[in-house]
Amino acid sequence: MTPPVRLLVPAGATLLAAVLSGTAGCAGVGTQAGTTDLAATLDRAERRPMGGPFEVHELDIDGQPRKVIAVPAASRLTWQLRFPAHARLRMWLAARSACDSAPVDFRVGISDGRVYEQLLVRAVAPGASGSSRWEPARIDLSRYGGAQWSLFYRPSEITWSLIFNTRPTGPMPCASQSFWGAPLIETGG
Repeated sequence: MTPPVRLLVPAGATLLAAVLSGTAGCAGVGTQAGTTDLAATLDRAERRPMGGPFEVHELDIDGQPRKVIAVPAASRLTWQLRFPAHARLRMWLAARSACDSAPVDFRVGISDGRVYEQLLVRAVAPGASGSSRWEPARIDLSRYGGAQWSLFYRPSEITWSLIFNTRPTGPMPCASQSFWGAPLIETGG
């Protein structure tokens, strides 16, 4: 009778196999392809100034109609979100003014409640009446979602504050308005 064959596996290899199998199980969390339309979720965002004129509507600028979030020249929108793996934020920026005025600063940032990180700063010159143009903006959000190779940093388990700010860079001599055009969070492999 032949004795059974036993494979000897070093303890380190067993630990590595356990870690890798656990990580592989997490890799699929939140990786579904799709989009999140931030304009459609404006009612869930914190808006400043409170009671300010925040509207979602279609706006044609430079012959290109887009769904926009129209905000006062000085404003803040904050969404509480969790991001899946490979998330990207895509949008267009524009500003309008009834007269010549200083550019509007568009800023996008993210916070976990402890640290704020600035992701975008863009000065957009407002156009009078119909002379505005769309400024494209894209932000990679993959650091804030999905599985990461870390025992301690698990971004997919954090509810992030995604913050949109606008503010005029100079005095506001006349009424102006800022537009976040078609802000979408796109996901997928």
